[in-house]
Amino acid sequence: MISNSTNCSSSFDAQTYKIIAAVRACSGLLAFLFSLFALFVVVLFKKYRTFWQRLILYSNVSTTLYGLSVVLLRVDYVESNAETTRFCVFAGFFHQYSNWTVLVSILCYHLSLCAKVILGKDLSGRLEAPYFVAIFLAHLAFNWIPFLHLTYGLAGAWCWIRDTNDDCSHSLLGFVLRYTIWYAPLYSVVLAVLVGYVTSWLVARRRRKRWEGRYDVDVDDRKRELQRDMTVLLGVPLVLILINVPTFVNAIHDGIDPERPLLALWILHAFFSPLPFGVLPVLFTLDRETRQKLNARHVRAALRTLCYSSSSLVYDYDIKVAPESSYHSVN
Repeated sequence: MISNSTNCSSSFDAQTYKIIAAVRACSGLLAFLFSLFALFVVVLFKKYRTFWQRLILYSNVSTTLYGLSVVLLRVDYVESNAETTRFCVFAGFFHQYSNWTVLVSILCYHLSLCAKVILGKDLSGRLEAPYFVAIFLAHLAFNWIPFLHLTYGLAGAWCWIRDTNDDCSHSLLGFVLRYTIWYAPLYSVVLAVLVGYVTSWLVARRRRKRWEGRYDVDVDDRKRELQRDMTVLLGVPLVLILINVPTFVNAIHDGIDPERPLLALWILHAFFSPLPFGVLPVLFTLDRETRQKLNARHVRAALRTLCYSSSSLVYDYDIKVAPESSYHSVN
């Protein structure tokens, strides 16, 4: 049986782990605040009326949950009791759940954009309900599995899936769970996103060549739309790579020399893992039109519309005019 109340990692002392966890929590707080700002912009300018806007909204909600989960991972490793242990189990599960919401929301948005660029098909409307279920519900089908063997708990510098047993021996189950329900899907999605971007770039390049020398308003609009889509497509793999480079380098170093971990690599891992998830909602939400509205005049007007929308509604009333004979009879 795996215990979730023992932190068996001996790479650093408890105080160093607290510092690493604090750095990660601060980075998660920044991601949380960025995501909240993006949500505020979405609500303020009512950017949730189309399928693409709602897909971005779902992504913003996912990154907000992720940032909150990272903040909750701040654990006191000196005082470990039943209450902190139960909280750590919850925090580890919530972190795993929010990780998957972000990962699936990125994948759904990227697949829809690739289909639009490569196939020329807009999937808006037909896949919104399945996307919503996939982002927020479907992965619960396997994220509850670590509860069966109490695998959620203290795992190094934060709470997640433990890879050690109660006697601090290596846990094959925890190792398998980490790779089957997170690392393998994560790197598969990264690879799929990169392949999708390369394919989209080749298709877009072929279309630009086909459009060369043609001066048409419709063609110019399609060129601008294609350029905008490709810019967003490029941002997704860049963010995913930025997220995983420190983690990948740290994992390689730990595999080569596990007895001498580098604090600098752990700090970089802790800081850069959460922060790009705060960049994603800003990247998706602040398009050129929205950026132009982020000034005092437009924000005040949007706030007035948001707060006093009910008073600005126009109502229709049926007015009955008295017959002329009645008018004369009164006078």
